[in-house]
Amino acid sequence: MTDAAALRTRFDALARAYPPGQHGRWAARERSDALDGWFAAALDPAPDGVAVVALGGYGRRLQLPGSDIDVLLLHEGLDAPLLTELGERLWYPLWDQGWTVTPLVRTPGQCLEAAGERLDSCTAMLDARVVAGSAELGYAAMDAVVAAVATDPAAF
Repeated sequence: MTDAAALRTRFDALARAYPPGQHGRWAARERSDALDGWFAAALDPAPDGVAVVALGGYGRRLQLPGSDIDVLLLHEGLDAPLLTELGERLWYPLWDQGWTVTPLVRTPGQCLEAAGERLDSCTAMLDARVVAGSAELGYAAMDAVVAAVATDPAAF
């Protein structure tokens, strides 16, 4: 699914499937799956050393109707022009359709730094799920965050 308008149509249909306040886990997973398809198509072809990682509720596959889309573009030191081009492919079509996208762009080292500095960043990465690009890169970076938390659970 590469068309952000089609993604909006699918979300709207899911919203009509339940009365307000009655959106279940099935619909939340459907929204997450639709976003996964969007990001996989938008990243294709994926440059080497890049992963799109769902965070927070989206990472847990619980994308609620009014929730923002927390997503991380993980990379291994790409240059600024390529990162800009990827951001334009991944974020702008969703913003144009009215979604609130909370994009992050980090290297694996920056993920560890953020997890050590901010509790909300840390907890979001604990719920991470790779949705496009290099699964190896994504899971290695998120495993490092989990390992850092596990070394000092009291501090967490």
